[in-house]
Amino acid sequence: MIFVGTLAQFQLSQILQLLERYGKTGLLTVARGQQKVSMYFRQGQLMCIEPQQEYDPLERRLLRAGAISRYDLQDVEFEMSRTFLGNPGRAYRSEIQMALALTESGLMSHEQLYACVRQEDTEILRELLTWSEGEVSFAEGVKPPGDRLPLTLSITSLLPSLSDPISPSSVSTSNLRSVREEPSLPVTPPSNPSLYPYDTSSISLQEVQARTH
Repeated sequence: MIFVGTLAQFQLSQILQLLERYGKTGLLTVARGQQKVSMYFRQGQLMCIEPQQEYDPLERRLLRAGAISRYDLQDVEFEMSRTFLGNPGRAYRSEIQMALALTESGLMSHEQLYACVRQEDTEILRELLTWSEGEVSFAEGVKPPGDRLPLTLSITSLLPSLSDPISPSSVSTSNLRSVREEPSLPVTPPSNPSLYPYDTSSISLQEVQARTH
Protein backbone atom coordinates (compact mmCIF):
# COMPACT_ATOMS: atom_id res chain seq x y z
CA MET A 1 0.00 0.00 0.00
CA ILE A 2 1.23 3.48 -0.87
CA PHE A 3 -0.28 6.39 1.06
CA VAL A 4 -0.06 9.78 -0.60
CA GLY A 5 -1.08 13.11 0.87
CA THR A 6 0.14 16.60 1.65
CA LEU A 7 1.33 18.34 4.78
CA ALA A 8 -1.62 20.69 4.37
CA GLN A 9 -3.89 17.67 4.92
CA PHE A 10 -1.94 15.80 7.57
CA GLN A 11 0.52 16.84 10.23
CA LEU A 12 3.80 15.00 9.95
CA SER A 13 3.89 14.35 13.70
CA GLN A 14 0.54 12.55 13.46
CA ILE A 15 1.74 10.40 10.57
CA LEU A 16 4.89 9.45 12.48
CA GLN A 17 2.89 8.48 15.55
CA LEU A 18 0.47 6.38 13.49
CA LEU A 19 3.35 4.46 11.93
CA GLU A 20 4.68 3.66 15.39
CA ARG A 21 1.27 2.85 16.89
CA TYR A 22 0.45 0.30 14.20
CA GLY A 23 3.99 -1.08 13.98
CA LYS A 24 4.45 -0.31 10.30
CA THR A 25 7.44 -1.28 8.20
CA GLY A 26 8.11 0.80 5.12
CA LEU A 27 9.48 3.94 3.54
CA LEU A 28 8.08 7.37 4.43
CA THR A 29 9.04 10.09 1.97
CA VAL A 30 8.55 13.82 2.51
CA ALA A 31 9.21 16.14 -0.43
CA ARG A 32 9.04 19.88 -0.91
CA GLY A 33 10.22 21.22 -4.24
CA GLN A 34 13.71 19.87 -4.86
CA GLN A 35 14.10 18.76 -1.23
CA LYS A 36 13.39 15.15 -0.37
CA VAL A 37 13.81 13.20 2.85
CA SER A 38 13.40 9.42 3.13
CA MET A 39 12.69 7.74 6.47
CA TYR A 40 12.79 3.97 6.90
CA PHE A 41 10.68 2.25 9.55
CA ARG A 42 10.72 -1.27 10.90
CA GLN A 43 7.82 -2.36 13.10
CA GLY A 44 7.06 1.27 13.89
CA GLN A 45 10.61 2.19 14.87
CA LEU A 46 12.56 4.79 12.91
CA MET A 47 15.64 3.01 11.57
CA CYS A 48 17.42 5.60 9.43
CA ILE A 49 16.94 8.87 7.58
CA GLU A 50 18.30 9.85 4.18
CA PRO A 51 18.07 13.64 3.81
CA GLN A 52 19.23 13.74 0.22
CA GLN A 53 19.01 11.65 -2.90
CA GLU A 54 22.75 11.06 -3.07
CA TYR A 55 23.96 8.86 -0.23
CA ASP A 56 26.43 10.55 2.12
CA PRO A 57 28.85 8.01 3.65
CA LEU A 58 28.99 7.67 7.43
CA GLU A 59 32.67 8.58 7.62
CA ARG A 60 32.12 11.82 5.68
CA ARG A 61 29.27 12.81 8.00
CA LEU A 62 31.35 12.07 11.09
CA LEU A 63 34.26 14.04 9.64
CA ARG A 64 32.11 17.10 9.05
CA ALA A 65 30.64 16.73 12.53
CA GLY A 66 34.12 16.91 14.01
CA ALA A 67 33.64 13.48 15.61
CA ILE A 68 36.79 12.22 13.88
CA SER A 69 39.76 13.95 12.30
CA ARG A 70 40.89 13.63 8.71
CA TYR A 71 44.17 12.14 9.93
CA ASP A 72 42.36 9.47 11.95
CA LEU A 73 40.05 8.70 9.04
CA GLN A 74 43.04 8.20 6.74
CA ASP A 75 44.47 5.66 9.17
CA VAL A 76 41.17 3.78 9.34
CA GLU A 77 40.73 3.81 5.56
CA PHE A 78 44.29 2.54 5.12
CA GLU A 79 43.60 -0.37 7.46
CA MET A 80 40.36 -1.13 5.64
CA SER A 81 42.13 -1.02 2.28
CA ARG A 82 44.54 -3.67 3.58
CA THR A 83 41.54 -5.75 4.63
CA PHE A 84 40.00 -5.56 1.17
CA LEU A 85 43.32 -5.97 -0.65
CA GLY A 86 43.05 -8.60 -3.35
CA ASN A 87 39.27 -8.31 -3.44
CA PRO A 88 38.58 -5.29 -5.67
CA GLY A 89 34.91 -6.25 -5.94
CA ARG A 90 34.52 -5.34 -2.27
CA ALA A 91 35.60 -1.73 -2.68
CA TYR A 92 32.24 -0.60 -1.31
CA ARG A 93 32.18 -0.16 2.46
CA SER A 94 28.93 -0.40 4.37
CA GLU A 95 28.17 1.79 7.38
CA ILE A 96 28.43 -1.27 9.59
CA GLN A 97 31.91 -2.06 8.28
CA MET A 98 33.02 1.53 8.81
CA ALA A 99 31.46 1.54 12.30
CA LEU A 100 33.35 -1.64 13.14
CA ALA A 101 36.62 -0.16 11.92
CA LEU A 102 36.10 3.00 13.98
CA THR A 103 35.25 1.11 17.17
CA GLU A 104 38.02 -1.46 16.73
CA SER A 105 40.53 1.37 16.28
CA GLY A 106 39.31 2.97 19.50
CA LEU A 107 38.42 6.25 17.80
CA MET A 108 34.75 6.02 18.76
CA SER A 109 32.61 3.88 21.03
CA HIS A 110 29.24 2.37 20.11
CA GLU A 111 27.55 5.01 22.24
CA GLN A 112 29.39 7.87 20.56
CA LEU A 113 28.49 6.59 17.09
CA TYR A 114 24.81 6.26 17.89
CA ALA A 115 24.72 9.60 19.70
CA CYS A 116 26.22 11.38 16.70
CA VAL A 117 23.87 9.76 14.19
CA ARG A 118 20.84 10.25 16.42
CA GLN A 119 21.66 13.92 16.98
CA GLU A 120 21.88 14.39 13.22
CA ASP A 121 18.54 12.69 12.56
CA THR A 122 16.88 14.54 15.45
CA GLU A 123 17.80 17.89 13.92
CA ILE A 124 16.52 16.80 10.51
CA LEU A 125 13.21 15.74 12.05
CA ARG A 126 13.01 18.99 13.99
CA GLU A 127 13.25 20.94 10.75
CA LEU A 128 10.81 18.70 8.89
CA LEU A 129 8.19 19.39 11.56
CA THR A 130 8.34 23.08 10.65
CA TRP A 131 7.23 22.39 7.08
CA SER A 132 3.67 23.50 6.39
CA GLU A 133 3.60 22.32 2.79
CA GLY A 134 4.94 19.37 0.89
CA GLU A 135 4.00 15.89 -0.29
CA VAL A 136 4.05 12.79 1.88
CA SER A 137 4.00 9.16 0.76
CA PHE A 138 4.39 5.86 2.57
CA ALA A 139 5.29 2.66 0.77
CA GLU A 140 4.46 -0.20 3.11
CA GLY A 141 6.73 -3.24 3.25
CA VAL A 142 9.89 -1.48 2.06
CA LYS A 143 12.69 -2.66 4.34
CA PRO A 144 15.49 -0.40 5.59
CA PRO A 145 18.84 -0.70 3.79
CA GLY A 146 20.73 -3.61 5.31
CA ASP A 147 24.09 -1.86 5.19
CA ARG A 148 23.14 1.21 7.25
CA LEU A 149 23.73 1.79 10.94
CA PRO A 150 20.30 1.10 12.50
CA LEU A 151 18.94 3.53 15.08
CA THR A 152 15.61 2.01 16.24
CA LEU A 153 14.27 5.34 17.47
CA SER A 154 10.90 5.59 19.19
CA ILE A 155 8.87 8.44 17.72
CA THR A 156 6.74 8.71 20.86
CA SER A 157 9.77 9.29 23.08
CA LEU A 158 11.46 11.51 20.49
CA LEU A 159 8.65 13.96 19.66
CA PRO A 160 8.60 15.80 23.03
CA SER A 161 12.21 16.85 22.51
CA LEU A 162 11.29 18.18 19.06
CA SER A 163 8.37 20.30 20.19
CA ASP A 164 10.42 23.28 21.37
CA PRO A 165 9.51 26.41 19.41
CA ILE A 166 11.92 27.25 16.61
CA SER A 167 12.33 30.72 15.18
CA PRO A 168 11.78 30.67 11.39
CA SER A 169 14.98 32.64 10.95
CA SER A 170 16.95 29.85 12.62
CA VAL A 171 15.74 27.19 10.19
CA SER A 172 18.00 26.65 7.22
CA THR A 173 17.28 24.30 4.34
CA SER A 174 20.97 23.40 4.35
CA ASN A 175 20.26 21.38 7.49
CA LEU A 176 18.60 18.78 5.33
CA ARG A 177 21.86 18.19 3.50
CA SER A 178 24.34 18.54 6.33
CA VAL A 179 23.16 18.63 9.93
CA ARG A 180 26.30 18.20 11.95
CA GLU A 181 26.07 19.03 15.65
CA GLU A 182 28.14 17.74 18.51
CA PRO A 183 26.25 14.81 20.06
CA SER A 184 24.48 15.74 23.28
CA LEU A 185 21.84 13.04 23.65
CA PRO A 186 22.65 9.87 25.62
CA VAL A 187 22.05 6.95 23.29
CA THR A 188 22.63 3.23 23.59
CA PRO A 189 22.81 0.73 20.73
CA PRO A 190 19.60 -1.13 19.77
CA SER A 191 18.46 -3.69 22.33
CA ASN A 192 17.61 -6.18 19.59
CA PRO A 193 20.90 -7.84 18.53
CA SER A 194 19.45 -8.71 15.11
CA LEU A 195 19.32 -5.01 14.26
CA TYR A 196 23.07 -4.70 14.73
CA PRO A 197 24.36 -7.82 13.00
CA TYR A 198 27.85 -7.92 14.45
CA ASP A 199 29.17 -7.57 17.97
CA THR A 200 32.39 -5.59 17.63
CA SER A 201 33.66 -6.94 20.93
CA SER A 202 33.95 -10.44 19.53
CA ILE A 203 34.38 -10.09 15.77
CA SER A 204 37.10 -8.56 13.65
CA LEU A 205 36.79 -6.52 10.50
CA GLN A 206 38.19 -9.45 8.55
CA GLU A 207 35.32 -11.65 9.76
CA VAL A 208 32.80 -9.00 8.77
CA GLN A 209 34.26 -8.96 5.29
CA ALA A 210 33.85 -12.74 5.04
CA ARG A 211 30.27 -12.64 6.29
CA THR A 212 29.19 -9.84 3.96
CA HIS A 213 31.00 -11.07 0.85
